[in-house]
Amino acid sequence: MRILIATPLFPPDIAGHATYVKELASRFKGTHEITILAYNHIPEHIEGVKILVTEKQLPLPVRVLKYTFMLLQASRRADVVYVQNGASTELPMVLVSPLCSTPFILRLGDDVPLCYAEQSLWHRLLLQSALRAAQVAVFHLDTSVCSKKIFDAPFLAEKKVDVPRPLPSPEILPFEPYPLAAFEEHEISWLQHLHKLNTLFS
Repeated sequence: MRILIATPLFPPDIAGHATYVKELASRFKGTHEITILAYNHIPEHIEGVKILVTEKQLPLPVRVLKYTFMLLQASRRADVVYVQNGASTELPMVLVSPLCSTPFILRLGDDVPLCYAEQSLWHRLLLQSALRAAQVAVFHLDTSVCSKKIFDAPFLAEKKVDVPRPLPSPEILPFEPYPLAAFEEHEISWLQHLHKLNTLFS
């Protein structure tokens, strides 16, 4: 399957979706054809994964317009588009999704833009538009800061899916025992996460 992952952030960025998208692509690349579209300057390389970037240094309107055009082109070559939440990906998704038949799945995994949606009418309207455009909306109900206002929107009843959030990679600290149990839990959480996503993508 050809999967396009649209993300606001990608390593060397470390915040938000960046590390999640890198690990997801690394785990999926053996079974799927993965392309990543990100706002970046010098993205970290992943063997076997195609990475497309929109330069962060461009002025904001130009940057978003270029990302939108690249999303349109790449989504037409994909079987599914997996969009990570954030205004800089939600707006291009809202503009592109009516122009192609590829299904869009929106993941609400970054709590920072969800907080913006709580506080800002513009961000909330944009998020709601993106949720309407998505075929499936992936929530992490166990850990999200999203309010019931967003969770309980009537139009989400048929498309909302709860997917457990994978655990972060454990730290290896000097002079401390190797966290074997924590790594095992981390691996199990990722296997469960990937299984659920594969079900959604197929």
